[in-house]
Amino acid sequence: MPEFETVEEAYEWMEAEVDDPCIDNHRVCYLDDPESIGVFEEMESNGCCGSSNYDVVIQGRHARIGCNYGH
Repeated sequence: MPEFETVEEAYEWMEAEVDDPCIDNHRVCYLDDPESIGVFEEMESNGCCGSSNYDVVIQGRHARIGCNYGH
């Protein structure tokens, strides 16, 4: 599982993985925080047609990052 020191580093990695010029709706949730998971899922459903999510570790905490892409 990829590990990062900051959310920004995780987003940079994710953008390289997705490799699409039309990325929007950056989102992060921590897997030990049910409220943030709900917000994450709501954001995903309101973005562009494509979607990618990745399980990562940010500052030692298990998290999920994602984005929507395409048109």
